[in-house]
Amino acid sequence: MEALAGGQGVLLGEIVDLDVAKLPLDAPPADEGDDSAAHAQTNGAVDELQALEDEAAEQAALDPPEDIKALRLRVVRAAMLGYKHKDEVHYTTGPRRWDGITNRCRSHLGRYPKWADCSSYVTWCLWDALGGPNAGPDIVNGQSWRGGYTGTLRDHGRRVTLEIAMPGDLVHYGLGTGSHVAIVVGKDRAISHGSEDGPFLVKPDYRDDLAEVRRYFA
Repeated sequence: MEALAGGQGVLLGEIVDLDVAKLPLDAPPADEGDDSAAHAQTNGAVDELQALEDEAAEQAALDPPEDIKALRLRVVRAAMLGYKHKDEVHYTTGPRRWDGITNRCRSHLGRYPKWADCSSYVTWCLWDALGGPNAGPDIVNGQSWRGGYTGTLRDHGRRVTLEIAMPGDLVHYGLGTGSHVAIVVGKDRAISHGSEDGPFLVKPDYRDDLAEVRRYFA
């Protein structure tokens, strides 16, 4: 399978095992951070983020794909790349949580965030899949790709059932604005980054406070 990014990219198979349904699940994490509590005061925004338009010309060849199947493959590539390098992906609710977007980490180049929490990790996966600096309007958080948390994620997209969840859909947990979120990468498989030992490969319903599943592109 050729890379979706074009001639300069690497093969998807060189980065991740896309047949996630055959991968063994991790033991569910015993303790995870509460995203809503960490970002209630700031709405998840980070002042240090710079304009993403700086690299638009350089990234012109990486415009978002029109093919939804290709877009979902990009989501899986990003999410599973971080999972493959989980020992290098740290958990934080501080300013460095936006490391993936701030440092223009692109999965087709084998780059992934070294710091993230649950909401910034799934946001990075979708930002990267949609084209990175060329991702267009922020359809995920509505924060111009400069911030967001579980609450803003719940304000966007549309609700779907768990039974029809597809790669790129987000699984939300907790009441109100939510306390955690994970990203679907395959049938009965999701990537969750809610603690220092993550990201984890888990079933979408691994927590008993599953609230809803939301889809952000058709």
